[in-house]
Amino acid sequence: ALLPWLRSLQEQMAEVRQQLLSGLSGIRDPQLVQQTIQMVLDPAQDAREVMWVMYGPSHAPETREVVYAFLKENYDAIAARLPEDFSGHLARLGGAYCDPERRKDVADFFTERNARTPAGPRILSTASFSVMASSSAQSAGFGRRWTRARGCGRVIWAPHLRRKPASQGSP
Repeated sequence: ALLPWLRSLQEQMAEVRQQLLSGLSGIRDPQLVQQTIQMVLDPAQDAREVMWVMYGPSHAPETREVVYAFLKENYDAIAARLPEDFSGHLARLGGAYCDPERRKDVADFFTERNARTPAGPRILSTASFSVMASSSAQSAGFGRRWTRARGCGRVIWAPHLRRKPASQGSP
């Protein structure tokens, strides 16, 4: 009876931990994000779990520069804490930018680093495409015809998500 209870307690604690980390990934104050992302370097934390505190703020316009600067400064230490096949995904943290200059910076920083990981080059091309698509959409003036997840990054073409004018009624 004790073993099932302990397993249940472990599952509940893991769920609470996951909820707390999810909440921390929603912080949008640059100073708080700077403090929170330090968890990624803490050896007492499981790096695979705490990485999420970087992903959320990396897609918000007000905090993405804090995350990207931290990543560039600490890349080797962060990558060393992750499984080899996961470190290639760090390039996604640079995929939320909207301008061609930043696209070049992301490519310059990650090209050699991602070449060392199994799926790294493909992941980098996806992150670079996201930046390119964002800047192209803005230049073309698509505006509301593009769905955006946090700022101008991670854009997806989604005309079917546009609201129909009230005069058309429902089908």
